[in-house]
Amino acid sequence: MARRHIATIARCNGTKVLIKGNHDLFPLDDYLPHFKDVRGSHVLSGMILTHIPVHPDSLDRWQANIHGHLHSERVLRPDGQPDLRYHCVSVEQTGFAPVALEEVLSQIRGAAG
Repeated sequence: MARRHIATIARCNGTKVLIKGNHDLFPLDDYLPHFKDVRGSHVLSGMILTHIPVHPDSLDRWQANIHGHLHSERVLRPDGQPDLRYHCVSVEQTGFAPVALEEVLSQIRGAAG
């Protein structure tokens, strides 16, 4: 996002916490007026939210990892199938539209079956 677009965040509803990723290059002071907090990760409802997927050996502490970074790719198991413990919310996976947290949690719980 270009620096001039950061202020657009203030027009969005809700409380916003930025999970900073590799494209968030500006100084912290540029983000703080528009976000409640800026973090590297956030734990919510037994899930860990990150930008880059956490290492599989670290995932045992959480039910799932909600992440971005991979765009249209998925985290795969050694057998080449998607690892259902990971849920990518990159815009390429959400139809370039916001997705409610409740919907993401429902998808994760449905996949865990």
